[in-house]
Amino acid sequence: MDAIELFNWIGNARDREGDMTLRRLQTLLLIYDAGKGGISMSEIVRRTKSTSAGTTKLVQSWSNRTAAKTKGPAYVVARADQDNLSTKTVYITQRGQRAVGELLSDA
Repeated sequence: MDAIELFNWIGNARDREGDMTLRRLQTLLLIYDAGKGGISMSEIVRRTKSTSAGTTKLVQSWSNRTAAKTKGPAYVVARADQDNLSTKTVYITQRGQRAVGELLSDA
């Protein structure tokens, strides 16, 4: 993919999903790539080089309720670990799988 193709792909992603920052896209792609096993919030923080608070807000922006308490796209769900309630794992939903699949098919 050359620079213009990447530029156009990002534009298409923004057209579909609204505000699509690179970090927001990275977060969604990490969760998608983790598959059914999910990915821990701490791993997302580490891989995106973000803060815990920033990552929480990004994950919420993809969930069914955003940080602003508005309806979100419901592409991901975060669940507390049964053994450690302070640890959350984030999973892609079927709706999220379809959306990312469509984005990737445009690449």
